Amino acid sequence: MASFYHNGVLHVDIKLVFCYIQGMKKLEYTPKGICARHITVELDDNDVIQNVEFVGGCDGNHKGIVSLCKGMKASDAVDRLKGITCGPRSTSCPDQLACALEECLSKN
Repeated sequence: MASFYHNGVLHVDIKLVFCYIQGMKKLEYTPKGICARHITVELDDNDVIQNVEFVGGCDGNHKGIVSLCKGMKASDAVDRLKGITCGPRSTSCPDQLACALEECLSKN
């Protein structure tokens, strides 16, 4: 496993990291096929999205996705985001967020 610091943030070269922090489920996810290099998802004990952070990619689009998803049940967000594509790609940032949320929900 490789890791490095960039702009004061530790980056670890693995698919995902999952942990519980003060009653919150936190997932560190490495997406595939999109511009973003990293997605962090935090869910409360009721699987409601409390925070999402993207590293890399379209800042404005990510802010919009995050704003729309905060406070939403993770399963509802997956239903809405899964399968969205970006141009000729078979995936997108919303689709990869859905993948991250599914990983997080499977860890219950």
